[in-house]
Parts: sequence; C-alpha cells; structure tokens
Amino acid sequence: MERPARVVPVRLPKPAPTTKKPSPRPKPTPAATPEPRKPRVAAVATPPKRENPLKSVLFMVVLSTVIASAAAVAFTRIR
Repeated sequence: MERPARVVPVRLPKPAPTTKKPSPRPKPTPAATPEPRKPRVAAVATPPKRENPLKSVLFMVVLSTVIASAAAVAFTRIR
C-alpha cells in the first residue's frame, strides 16, 4: 500500500502596501522658528600687562644716540 504524499501548506508573502499618489497641491511648510542666541561670555583673563617701553635699554641707547647726533650737528654749524 502506498502512502499518500504529505500535504505541506504553502506560505505566501504578505502583499506589499499600496502607496498613495502624491497630491497635486503641495502642503504649506511650517514657519521656521529662530534658535535662541547663546549669550556671549566675556574674556575671563585680562591680557598681560606690558612693561613701559621707556624703561628699556634699547630706548636709552637710541635716545642717547639721537641727542649725540643733534649735538654734533649743532656744534658743527657753529664753526
């Protein structure tokens, strides 16, 4: 006696969802809301204090050279 073939149920995939056609009129876009501004933070550290340039050695050398040159020009005109 032959056995009848085993019946296996066939599973079918679910049908793909139907997509709507786009409407001819566009929907209005919402108004853009501005982002709140971040408060500016003041500089924490103050800039370093500069030394007085009149106290530098270079200034004293230039000043003495200018005075000597002016004196030399003045005394050569007297002769």
